[in-house]
Order: sequence, then C-alpha cells, then structure tokens
Amino acid sequence: MSSTFAMARHTARAARVWGMLWRVTVMVAIGLVIFTETWAPITDAADAAGSSWDPFGGRIALDALLGVVAIVLYTLRQRWPMLLLTIVVAISAVSSFASVAVIFGVVAIATRRRRGEIIIVSFVFVAAQLLNGAIFPPAPDDLPWLETLLVAVALNAVLVLIGLYLGGRQQLVLVLHERAEQIQREHDTRLEAAAMAERTRIARDMHDSLAHRLSLVSLHAGVLEYRTDLSPEQTRMAAGIVRENARLAASDLREVLGILRDPSEAATKDVVRAPESVWEALDLLMQESRAADSPVELSIDKKTAGQLNHLPPASRGHLQRIVQEGLTNARKHAPWQPIDLRLAGSRGRRLSVILTNPIAADTVPGDAREQIPKLDPVASGFGLVGLNERVKIAAGELTITRTDGVFALQAWIPWPR
Repeated sequence: MSSTFAMARHTARAARVWGMLWRVTVMVAIGLVIFTETWAPITDAADAAGSSWDPFGGRIALDALLGVVAIVLYTLRQRWPMLLLTIVVAISAVSSFASVAVIFGVVAIATRRRRGEIIIVSFVFVAAQLLNGAIFPPAPDDLPWLETLLVAVALNAVLVLIGLYLGGRQQLVLVLHERAEQIQREHDTRLEAAAMAERTRIARDMHDSLAHRLSLVSLHAGVLEYRTDLSPEQTRMAAGIVRENARLAASDLREVLGILRDPSEAATKDVVRAPESVWEALDLLMQESRAADSPVELSIDKKTAGQLNHLPPASRGHLQRIVQEGLTNARKHAPWQPIDLRLAGSRGRRLSVILTNPIAADTVPGDAREQIPKLDPVASGFGLVGLNERVKIAAGELTITRTDGVFALQAWIPWPR
C-alpha cells in the first residue's frame, strides 16, 4: 500500500513539473514574439529617420527584465498566489514581454473561484492595459483609450471565464477523487464486515455440529468411566457410539475446513451429507439423543406435520440447528433427563420449536450424578449465543426460561409460503 501511495505522489509531482515547464515555455516563446513586435517598429522608425534609438534602450532592457521577473513570480505563486499574481498583472503596464505571464496569472486567479480576488485582479489588469497604452510610444495601429478599455474588459472577461471553467473542473475532479476514496473505504469496511460475519458463521456452524457430536462422546465416555455395572455388550455399544461420533465430528471438521480452503472440496466422498428430508433430520437427531439415554418425545399437530415437507431449505437448516443445539444443551446440562420436543405452526406464518426438560437430578443414577456440570442452565454458553444469532438472522426470536425445575428453550422462525 505504501508503495502505491509513493508512486501516486511521484506521478503527481511529475505532472506538476511538466505543467509548469510547458507554461514557462509558452510564456517565453510567445512573450519574445510580442516583445519583438512591440519594439521592432519603434527601432525601425528610428533607423529610417536616421536618428538613434538609444533613448529606448533602457526601456527595452527594463521591459525584458520585468518580463523575466513576471515569469519567475508566476512559477512561485503557490505560496502567496494573490500577492504574486497581482504583481505579475501589474507588470504588464510596462512590459510587453510579460503579456503571456499576465494571461496565465488572470486565469490562475480565476481558478481559485474567489470573488474578491477576481475583482481586484480584474481591476489591476484593465488599469495596466490602459497604462500600457499611455507609457509605450504610440504606434500607427494604436486604439483610442475608450476602445482600449473595452478590449481590456472583454479580454479580462474571457480570461476569467476560462479560469472559472478550469477551476470548476479541478474542483469536480477533487470531489470525484474524494468520493472514490470514500467508496473504497466503504468497500473495504464492507469486506471486513463480510469477512467477520463469515468467520462468525463458520464458528457457529462448527460449534453447532461439533458440540453435538462431542457431547455424545463425552456423555458415553463418562458412562464408561463411572458405570462399573455395565455388561460387555453395553460397554461395546457405548464404545461404538463414542467411536462413531468421534468419526462424525472429524468428518464435520473436515467439511468446514474444506469449505475454508475450497468450496468444491465439500463434495469429497468423506464428507457426511446432511439429510435432505426434514423428517429424516429430526429422526436422526432423536435417535442420537435416545442412544445417549436422553429420551425424546416429539409432539406435532397434524396440520404442521402435513406442511413440514414444504419448509424452504433455509428454514429447514435453521430448524435442524435449533433442535440439534437444544438437544445438545439438554444432554450437557441435564443428562438422562427426558426431553419434550414440540413443533407447531403453518405456512405463511411462523414455525415454533419448544424443547423442555427437567433440571432436577432425581432420576440420574447415583454413581453418575457427579458428572452433571454445576452450571446455571439458563446461562447462555457459546452454543446458545450462536443459536440466538442464527434465529435473529432468520428474523425469528429465541427465549430461554427456567420455571419450577423445568428448562425451556422456545424459538420461532418465519415460515414463508
């Protein structure tokens, strides 16, 4: 980024140098032509009359010197533009060599688009042209002073209009440049926000999937650790559940990492596919919970059950994550407790999900009771925080309550037609 700014500064500096160089070249070249055309007739007339034009020598030298001074002052105008350019314009009263520098000076003042400066310089310009006609020796084609005044006013008006136009263009370019920088900053901010949102989404998805799997692993590993009365068949079954969910957790992690590297890698054969049917997804989640000795009962009215297959893919994903996190949270904080899952709603309105479970430990085996975490079930961990974010993204609402020893997770999401 710094190299880009350095290159931009170098380009701007080169443009300024080139702009000054061609202006000075034009001032000198055309100024010499005007200087020659002004003094040549006077010296030629003196030669034709056989008289010396020495009396004009000093004035010729002064004309050339003041012209050079005017050009130099023009090049230094950036520090004190009004003062230096006013002096340049005033020099035109006694220097024909400074004529082009004067034109550039009036235009430069007009580009600043300041009314007071333009009026002052215009007055000095017109006065200088009138004094020029009075100071220089008369020529055959000289105009009367009234016509000179009119010509000076008209020329000044043209130069001012040119300066105003150029100043307007410069201001427009500056505004467009600032607007482009603002748009770039806003674009960078949006990219950063999008990246942050994507990281949050990935973290939420990783938690939703891995926490679900790892909770099953932790629960069955705890059973193997604390239950000494298990039969060999029960021990093999618990170990098999631990192994299978550890494999599924690793597969989910590969899927997320694959999407981070390359979205096309999500199609590899090792990735576990999410169930396509709502019923299949719900049945799989309930089977996993029941296998972990957390019995789940599903309650759903006929109207909702008949329309559930028409749930849009996005809403289907939200429903699956809500149920998954609710079951995972229940297993973590109230293992072996029965879970009641209720679904209600209709198309065009909303879909409600309610999961409730007791938080008392009366039904927990004595040897395993110590495994229950001493946590407030209402306090939101990362899972419930992420679930709340997901529900808000879906334009829904999540409520968590604890009443009379019952933990309740209630959520609803819109159900489009």
